[in-house]
Amino acid sequence: MPSDEAPLRRLRRVAALGVSSLLAAAAAAVALVLLLPAHAAALAVVMLMLVLVAALLLALCLAWPDLRRAALLREAVDRTAIRYAAFAWDRNPLTELPNRFCFQQVLAQLAAQPDGGTLILVNLAGPQAVNDPLGQGLGDSMLREVARRLRNQIRPDDDVFRLGGDEFAVIATGLRTPEAAGAMAGRIQRALAAPFGPGGGAPLRAVIGHAHMPGDAQEADSLCRAAALALAQAKRQGNGAVVAYDPALGERVARRLLLREKLMAAVAAGEFELAWQAQVDGR
Repeated sequence: MPSDEAPLRRLRRVAALGVSSLLAAAAAAVALVLLLPAHAAALAVVMLMLVLVAALLLALCLAWPDLRRAALLREAVDRTAIRYAAFAWDRNPLTELPNRFCFQQVLAQLAAQPDGGTLILVNLAGPQAVNDPLGQGLGDSMLREVARRLRNQIRPDDDVFRLGGDEFAVIATGLRTPEAAGAMAGRIQRALAAPFGPGGGAPLRAVIGHAHMPGDAQEADSLCRAAALALAQAKRQGNGAVVAYDPALGERVARRLLLREKLMAAVAAGEFELAWQAQVDGR
C-alpha cells in the first residue's frame, strides 16, 4: 500500500477511538444517573464530560500532523489534476504537440506580427496503411516519430502542431519570402523521407503545401486558406510533392465553385433535358 495512505489509516483509528470514547462516556453517564443521587450524579457527569473533552483534544493534537499532511496531499493532487487538464486542453496527448486550438491562437498572433511569417501544412500519406497490417501501436509510433522529426527541423521561435489525424502544421515567424518558405518545406520533406519501421523500414510519405504572409495573405484565415489550397494541389500531384501557394490555385477553385453553383441552380430549375441518341451498327 502506498505510504501516503498511512496518515489516513491513523486518522481512521483516531476517529474510531473518539467514537468509542463517546459511547463509553454516554454509557457511564447513564449508569451514574441511575446509581447515584441527583446532585452527585450531575457532578459526576460534568467531571466525566471534562475528561472526555480533554481526551478528544489530546487525540486531535496527536492527529494534527496527519490532518495537515492529508490536506497538503489533497492540494498537491488537485494541482496535478489542474496542470494535466491544462496540458490536455491545448496538447495532443499522443505526440505532445500543441493541438488545433493552440494553432488558431498562434496563427492569430502571426497575423499581428509586422515581420509576417510562413504557414506549412504537412499531410501524411498512409497512416492507415501502417495501422492495418502492423497494428495501431506502430501507427502511433510513426506519428510520434513524425512529431520528433518536425521539431528537429524548426527554429527555436517556430511552432509545430498536430491538427488532427494525419495533418500537421508549422508556423515560422519572420519567414516571409517564398524562397525561405520553400527551403524549410524542402528540409521537412527530406527529414520525413527517412526510413521508418521494422526491418529497415520505409520512407514516410507526405505532401506539403505552404503560404507566407504578407505576400500570399494579409489575415490569418486567408493565410490558412492559401496554405490549404497549396496542400490540396500537392495531394493531386502525389507523394513527395511540395507546393507553394499560387494565386492561380485560388482562381481555379473559384471557377469550380462557380460552375458547381450554376449546375446546381440549373438542376433545381429543371433546365436539363435528357436526349436519347440511337446507336446503329452499320456493318
